Amino acid sequence: MNTDGADATESEPDLERGRSAVMQLSIGELAERTGVSVRSLRYYEQQMLLSPARTSGGRRVYEHEDERSVARIQELFQAGFCSSVIREILLPLEAPADNEQLLGDAFTAARERLLSERDAIDAELANLSALADRIGVASHMHVISHHGTHDPEDGSPQQLRLIIETDDFDRALVFYRDVLGMPEQLAFATEGDDRVAILHAGIATIELATPTHARNIDDVENAPHTPGALRIALEVHNTQQAVEALSDHGVEVIASPVRTPFQSLNARVQGPDGWQVTLFQELETIDDRALREGFTMDDARPR
Repeated sequence: MNTDGADATESEPDLERGRSAVMQLSIGELAERTGVSVRSLRYYEQQMLLSPARTSGGRRVYEHEDERSVARIQELFQAGFCSSVIREILLPLEAPADNEQLLGDAFTAARERLLSERDAIDAELANLSALADRIGVASHMHVISHHGTHDPEDGSPQQLRLIIETDDFDRALVFYRDVLGMPEQLAFATEGDDRVAILHAGIATIELATPTHARNIDDVENAPHTPGALRIALEVHNTQQAVEALSDHGVEVIASPVRTPFQSLNARVQGPDGWQVTLFQELETIDDRALREGFTMDDARPR
């Protein structure tokens, strides 16, 4: 008996059920489970590091195995590999014993590249310090080398570190490290619930503000004034893109991007643990601002 037609008709639902049993994650679900932003997952796909299937409606669907792949990709990026090399070694890493030569060469090349970059940075820092000495600005500079050493000539602070205690460590880590893209450095902790992550946030400054100034900033950013709210400000390359990335990750946008009178593009979001985070993109240099009315040091400001 010819049952080709019946088999085809009956097998399609079975096939779909089989697929759904394997491919159960949307891109948002995979982002939530792995702590990696939706934008990063799309980037991994563009770089051919992930190959999600598509539904008939064009939506990405992922297998649970992709969780392990994302974790491995993150490990490799954090170890200094670029996407093209990760693409070459991702599959061989599934069987390292069978690909010892290929993987050994890749890891050796990555280490040599990082050491070369470190040496170049240290040389530039040494040249910078020497130039500062020659032109007489060394007393105002405290150059921190790639190795973390410094020369505390006058006892002034060498680093500003903001410590945020959080009950939801994973959520905070995703917010600051993965979504905002702050690089993580080595940090010491013991075991179990003892967890810590030290994240680089670029240049650190402290902004001292009276309540009047804080209210003025709220007005400029079109943000509700919340007296005593914990707030930090992070300079970003593109405020609009940063806000979109955070919004895609489910972060509440308190105030959309707005051009301020002091020539920056500001927005505000609700971070973890009650912290409000202002994202700002500088639109002018300090020298340009020095020509504008209202920009001065506090001692020179009219009272």
